Amino acid sequence: MTSSAFAEHNRWQIPIKHNVFEILKSNEGQLCKVLQNKFGCVSTLSSPRVARNSAPAQQVFRRMLTPWIELSVWKDDLTRHVVDAVVNAANEELWHGGGLAGSLVKAGGFEIQEESKRFIATYGKVPTGQIAVTRAGRLPCNWIIHAVGPRWTGSQTSIDLLRAAIKNTLDYVCIRNTHIKTVAIPALSSGIFQFPLDLCTHTILETISLYFQGKQPISYLKEIHLVSNEDRTVASFKDAAENILGKMELSPSESPGTTPSSNVMLQIGQGQTLQIVQGCIELQTTDVIVNSGFLHDLKSGSVSQSIVKQAGLEMERELDKVNLSSDYQMVLVTKGFKLSCQYVFHVAWKFEKKQQILKDAVKTCLEKCLQLDVNSISFPALGTGLIEIEKSTAAMIMVDEILAFFKMHMKKTLTVRIVIFPVDVETYTAFCAEMMKRSNELSLSSNSETCATTAQKEFASLNLLLILFLCVLRALKQGFCLPPFLGQWTNKEGKLDEMEKFHTYLRYPVPLTQELEDRKRQFEKCGLWVVKVEQIQNNALMAAFLEKKKMMEERTPRGPGSQRLFQQVPYQFCNVVCKVGFHRLYSTPHGRYQPHPQGCLHGQGKETSVYSCGEGSFGNNLIITPPPLSPGALDVHDSVVDNVSNPETVVVFNGMQALPQYLWICTQDRTLLQHQMWGQDYSSGLAMVSSPPQSWLEVSYGSTV
Repeated sequence: MTSSAFAEHNRWQIPIKHNVFEILKSNEGQLCKVLQNKFGCVSTLSSPRVARNSAPAQQVFRRMLTPWIELSVWKDDLTRHVVDAVVNAANEELWHGGGLAGSLVKAGGFEIQEESKRFIATYGKVPTGQIAVTRAGRLPCNWIIHAVGPRWTGSQTSIDLLRAAIKNTLDYVCIRNTHIKTVAIPALSSGIFQFPLDLCTHTILETISLYFQGKQPISYLKEIHLVSNEDRTVASFKDAAENILGKMELSPSESPGTTPSSNVMLQIGQGQTLQIVQGCIELQTTDVIVNSGFLHDLKSGSVSQSIVKQAGLEMERELDKVNLSSDYQMVLVTKGFKLSCQYVFHVAWKFEKKQQILKDAVKTCLEKCLQLDVNSISFPALGTGLIEIEKSTAAMIMVDEILAFFKMHMKKTLTVRIVIFPVDVETYTAFCAEMMKRSNELSLSSNSETCATTAQKEFASLNLLLILFLCVLRALKQGFCLPPFLGQWTNKEGKLDEMEKFHTYLRYPVPLTQELEDRKRQFEKCGLWVVKVEQIQNNALMAAFLEKKKMMEERTPRGPGSQRLFQQVPYQFCNVVCKVGFHRLYSTPHGRYQPHPQGCLHGQGKETSVYSCGEGSFGNNLIITPPPLSPGALDVHDSVVDNVSNPETVVVFNGMQALPQYLWICTQDRTLLQHQMWGQDYSSGLAMVSSPPQSWLEVSYGSTV
């Protein structure tokens, strides 16, 4: 935006998500008129994905470095890549004569070179491994970080100096300049300085990874882009990223345009997930994207047009060659071309037997995932557009076929996304309703009779803690999802698979009711900004919890009392808690439950849960096992408190007294990071702290002594 009311060249860049960009772009005329009348500003919508007279930017890799910082690899022209800061491959004199430096000056204006001259005149040459910062002129960024990389000499010194240049860059964007949220970094020294390309990209990725492992600076930085317009460099960046950080992840993280803002997930056993997400189908980063078109024109329809446009002319030419009328194929497979996927499955529709075609198409696409050995696929809401299948019917058919495939191929690891365009609320609601319905059916029909009996045996045994501990270790080390109410521990894989396939749970965002708004304001008063609130539905854990509560009621004359509490859970354990329940290993410090929002760190979640505390007693931080009800007695207390009359902290010694109900994902105000409030240190059990009446965690007490 520019405004003559302030200065001729005053400009602000306001980042928006890609789905919002698409909506505003289609109404750009009205938007410009409103902003002109209201603020006297001239507005322009631009995106890093839309090039000026060149190919669009292409993201080929994305992964979270920390719960709040994302690293991605892009094929794009750095002179038009929209970020807050761009790193330039500079020399010691900051003379930008050629290469990337020359291109940046040519695109951004000679004022970049003039400011660089003034810097050298004031401070002298920039040593190798150090940086200098100037404004960006006409470039679509605010700052240029001129990093002086080393000339390749074949020695370890060259590698160390490249690491220093990257580290100094990260120090600047993370610590010294708090206005930078996104930064773009090229392959420093790999051009005229002749640093070997693969060694260069590996060194850059390794330095970035170690920087955020070694410390977590207080920072506003959200994204690091590794950018090049050369295929070989992009491929090298991607290979280095996969080797050091792992394969591209599907979850996500809130990346503009690629990651949906709303997500309903159904976990089916080990490695099988069904998600309903809001987003753009053409921007998904799964192995496969499904297209939908008519028999004689696979480029018809809004979904198909979006996919083909993003994929580029190569896909358009590929589809033009296909004559499906002579040799009908329900599902045609092509490459992904410029999409962030390996393959595109094109579903060809006929107008007769539409529901049967939908059923067969979903089944065929999933079977092709087996044949091609891929692990993730994104479907649009097939048949709900021009085909005019009822939305609830389409949801039922698609979910039916996906769950049937999961049941037939229990060993296949597969993530299935159904992607709904953000403004299509009716379709999203229909698919979410179908998912919630299936979640109840799966959990109740699979194990309803054996759930209570196995839970009763579990809770009656004295080795519950050992069993739960083994379950947790197995889940963490091998990725297994074990129900926490197994009657007997077994190392037989067949039994384990049998139990895993029935263990499902559901997480879905909840609407902002008045109660949630009030709670959100309480969080904000403590310096915590709520990213999202999700409700957790796990019928297996619910059955185990109710069985435990029933046992406590039978031996507690007054019956268990209740209280609501928060549990601080590190971000990476949120899914595990939803699957298998709470355990002290998942939280720091020592399984503590916080009375107020202060205990939630950057990118971490607070689990809201119901707790049954049964027989309680006064405790302290030296207690590592439940105290006996009376001296010499075999029966023990279910919980201990720090203050009998007005307890602030409660510790329960049985994880099955906890039932996760809500997940609050929060970000903490950086100024409060050094003022975390921790209570007493309990060395065993699950510690909880009492909460205000409107909290989101309920605790059943029994009699507190």
